[in-house]
Amino acid sequence: MFFLFIQLSILFINCLFCHSQGEMIDRIEYNVEHSVDYVERAVSDTKKAVKYQSQARKVKHRQLLHLTSLSIMPFVYNAFLENAVTSCRVIDE
Repeated sequence: MFFLFIQLSILFINCLFCHSQGEMIDRIEYNVEHSVDYVERAVSDTKKAVKYQSQARKVKHRQLLHLTSLSIMPFVYNAFLENAVTSCRVIDE
């Protein structure tokens, strides 16, 4: 009788372990399913980020080109005026 009680206790404990392990497996499956969703969203967000970075780089290069041309323009304009004044003096003399 005592052995039957021990066997029943062991069977009950094993049943509890199986039940708790089943719940843990369910939670692991749930987390894996959600992690797949997160990874898919991260992939799409990364593609968007690459696109935005490329566009921002193009805008930055255009701005740098405009800034460079605007900073060079006064020197070119000044050289043009000096050349025009010099050529006018040669004609006047």
